[in-house]
Amino acid sequence: MAAVNGNCVTLHVGTGSTAPTTITGTAIAGVTGCSINISNATFEVTSIDDPDNCSTTRDFAVGTTSGTASVEGIVDEDLTNDGSVLFDHCNNKTQITVCWSDGTNGVCFTGFCTSYEVSAGMDDFATFSASFEMTGLPNFV
Repeated sequence: MAAVNGNCVTLHVGTGSTAPTTITGTAIAGVTGCSINISNATFEVTSIDDPDNCSTTRDFAVGTTSGTASVEGIVDEDLTNDGSVLFDHCNNKTQITVCWSDGTNGVCFTGFCTSYEVSAGMDDFATFSASFEMTGLPNFV
């Protein structure tokens, strides 16, 4: 297995309600970092193994799966499909497909853009960041 260089990965965003099984969507230009977090809610279950001796076993059960993603990048109006594409999806509250990919392999999911921020410090680059909430299970493609 070859390592994937972080400089070769970007976010692809499209519309739809089903997680893609191939890399689809518009590549967002200017992306400098991306993170995906998938977690399973677990809860503890205690069962009685031997009622005569009152011995119990501690087990865990897995409940719902939830996921979030975040992306950050540089604002550059000269780029085609920069972070403003994400602003439009966030502002319009549209369900989107998101693929984090190197162009060949990646993780895809459906969800909503839950926040979008643009900021610029004094004498610094203008940057954007966005967060996503998954509505279904992700696919490795």
